[in-house]
Amino acid sequence: MLADLKRDQDAQAELEAAAAIPPEDAEVKMALAQVYSRLGEPAKAQVIMASLTGGSATTSGADFFSGALRDDIDPTQAVHDAEKNLNDIGDQFDSGEYDHPGPSAFAAMDLVALSWARMGWGRFLGGDTLAASQFLESAWNLSFSGTVANRLGRVYEKTGARDRARHMYALSVATGGPELQASREQVAKLASNPAAAEKEIADATSELQKRRTLKLLGKPAAPGSANFALVFDNSDRPDHVEFLSGDSALRDVGIKLRDLEYAVKFSDLSSIKIIRQGKVICSASECTLPLQALEHMQSTVP
Repeated sequence: MLADLKRDQDAQAELEAAAAIPPEDAEVKMALAQVYSRLGEPAKAQVIMASLTGGSATTSGADFFSGALRDDIDPTQAVHDAEKNLNDIGDQFDSGEYDHPGPSAFAAMDLVALSWARMGWGRFLGGDTLAASQFLESAWNLSFSGTVANRLGRVYEKTGARDRARHMYALSVATGGPELQASREQVAKLASNPAAAEKEIADATSELQKRRTLKLLGKPAAPGSANFALVFDNSDRPDHVEFLSGDSALRDVGIKLRDLEYAVKFSDLSSIKIIRQGKVICSASECTLPLQALEHMQSTVP
């Protein structure tokens, strides 16, 4: 609660005490990493994220999926840790802890995306490509991480789905993340010629932009902006839309948000819901909904 209120120095002491009490709680550690980051202590934040991802403190800072999705991880341990985290988060949804979308609920989505990605990559390294694709697809649609896109491209390539692999590598390039160069080389390898490779990347860049920013149909209620929380329960349409802040004249736009189709995919039926934040921006001619990206160790609450 203190972290949600941005009372970070007070929150630090409480979270450090909680993190020291066995058994380890992944959400507590994630919250502590966020607090360290906001207090200007990135090294401490990276060490904590390394313990969550199974990576190293030096590789987890730029993209916390990088450390989690290395080739040399222990697949059995990765799957075990991911299952535990997902079960814990599912229990919290069952208990009603996230019934009201707030800072903790938004922060938990980092951990959901990370756990889905670790589960998928662990399954891939263990030889189960079907389960791997399901979990990595869910992680990609939630995170839009270039690292996750690259690994999903490798899964598709392993199964012989070269077109799908090439497209995922192109989406990885479009994110501009740490896998940019490796993914660009894979696009070139799988494309028929250099021109086709560049077109694939250009098309992927356009697709990614459209998936990140949706357009609302109809005449804008009024110029302005407003933040909304969207809650998905095993569907690509939100079951619940909640006005968070902004211009009150746009409150009714929430009804329109329920009619859109979103880039949301669930790996399996579970208690976990997906909670996203979007900011409706209306001009005199149209309204758009840029979805808030999952930013590691940064608050997504307006």
